[in-house]
Amino acid sequence: MNLIKMKNGIQRRIRKYGCKVYAATFAKIVRIRHGKVYVDNFIGKGYGGNPKYIVDEILKKKPDWEIVWAVNDLNTPMPDGVRKVKYGTLACAWEQASAEFWIDNVRNAHLVKKRKGQIYLHTSHGAFGFKGVEKFVENKLSHEYVEAAKYDGSITDAIIAENRFKVEQYKKYYWLSDNTEILKTGMLEPGYSLSDEELQNRKSILREKYGMTQKDFVILYAPTFRNEDVADVYNINFKRVLDCLEKKTGRGCKIIVRFHPNVNLEKVNDVIDQNDIRIMDGNNFPDEMERYILSDMLITDYSSVMYYFSLLNKPVFIFAKDYEAYKKERTLLLRPEDTPYPFAQNIEEFEQCVIEYDQKKYQEKVCKFYENFEIYREKDPVGKAVNWMIMHADKENSNEKRNMG
Repeated sequence: MNLIKMKNGIQRRIRKYGCKVYAATFAKIVRIRHGKVYVDNFIGKGYGGNPKYIVDEILKKKPDWEIVWAVNDLNTPMPDGVRKVKYGTLACAWEQASAEFWIDNVRNAHLVKKRKGQIYLHTSHGAFGFKGVEKFVENKLSHEYVEAAKYDGSITDAIIAENRFKVEQYKKYYWLSDNTEILKTGMLEPGYSLSDEELQNRKSILREKYGMTQKDFVILYAPTFRNEDVADVYNINFKRVLDCLEKKTGRGCKIIVRFHPNVNLEKVNDVIDQNDIRIMDGNNFPDEMERYILSDMLITDYSSVMYYFSLLNKPVFIFAKDYEAYKKERTLLLRPEDTPYPFAQNIEEFEQCVIEYDQKKYQEKVCKFYENFEIYREKDPVGKAVNWMIMHADKENSNEKRNMG
């Protein structure tokens, strides 16, 4: 076992023990504060993901609520009205223990145990994907993860869903309690409610913001993570990818490389040719929706990003070098061959997919494919989620006053 794995293992054990200590202590001494919201995004990441859209709406509708965001780096920027706390610390445990609301977008062991009077909204981050998840692949998950996921599901008061496919996954595999509400909001990101003209205007603004020309053909490369950080699976031969797309489109091409938040960047950055100015670091484009809007095409492997991107009526290509090994490791709910997206396992197949690509036929396949998913399209999806929180806050507050009377 290398030192990094040993260190991570020790930290997990310390945290697991600490969680029990915090729970026993804070459950007795910390008062739950009405209108306080504790937020986590990808276990300590910054202001982003579905929690960001929820908090943006809270800041508009309930500016008097207290919002605390758990971060790994206290230098992480936050908007006015949002306070930061260092993730995994005693201070973080206190903030979570005293919050009326918890918002998270991944399964979490939680630093403290949830108590009566606390409300947990889960804003799941994967609307669609190939990967078998949760209970479906329980025998391939660590005991520690399964234990945390079962607890997380049992305390979830509500969870958002973008389509019927996700609802069915929740019911079958997420260990949710019978009392968990599934909020059929659809996509929370406001960009999905914009017209084609509005999206084009935002695209032009973003291109200017990031120093791109309007003529550039921009590809977003966003692969998912692997259990082991094997760099070669991410090396799709960027030069040949760019060259064949430049030939197909007749335009200068750029590619934004955005790895999954859980990927160890130190291990995978070597696959990028630092001398090719057409290749751009995705970390310089921090906002997820901005990356979708300014890009013309997506290349991914098994990530649910394909769903989000294709809803903007743009082409998605699947390039999965390790498909045969990956489907044995993860157990897939769907096969890439069953989707409308061009599928390649090597650079030669990818080049052939590009040559044969026809936009009209592709769009027809995408529309037919998603008819079976019953996509939810609320007029104000994030407003629906926040209104649910406000309703429960008012209910809890009324119960508290009644009990005091």
